[in-house]
Amino acid sequence: MRLQRWYTPYLLVLPGVIWMVVFAIWPFLNTIALAFTDARPLRPAEFVGFANFDKMLEDDRFGYALTTSMIYVVVCVPLLTFLPLLLALLVHNKVPAIGFFRTTFYFPVIASAVVVAIVWEFLFSGSGTINSALNFFGLIDRPVEFLSDRWLLSDVPSG
Repeated sequence: MRLQRWYTPYLLVLPGVIWMVVFAIWPFLNTIALAFTDARPLRPAEFVGFANFDKMLEDDRFGYALTTSMIYVVVCVPLLTFLPLLLALLVHNKVPAIGFFRTTFYFPVIASAVVVAIVWEFLFSGSGTINSALNFFGLIDRPVEFLSDRWLLSDVPSG
């Protein structure tokens, strides 16, 4: 076996380190620096200190954005972590109709994301198939905004 040089491990790690610096560490540090400036396109940035944070805390939309983000973290992240693990266990085990389940489980992987998005929009838009069916059966009097209403409460009567 040939002796390796002292720098060989560093050469092997170098592409990964460069990738992390360029696509993770540098954007993170740049974002922190930009948070304290009034950076605008085609204009030099000026240091403004905590003025951006004061403006952010006074904005009404900040609470909405924070609430939405927290709901995502509390609901979506655990579901997107544990649900795939449960589905993987189901695919691995022998259960009745496993062939059909495996096909439907794997179909989104092979379907184009664009096609899936178009179908989703077609089904759930204000004039989409779901709203048309609900309107046909007289269950709604105006379209449910599935894709734009955060709480889906626009059609729930109050009181």
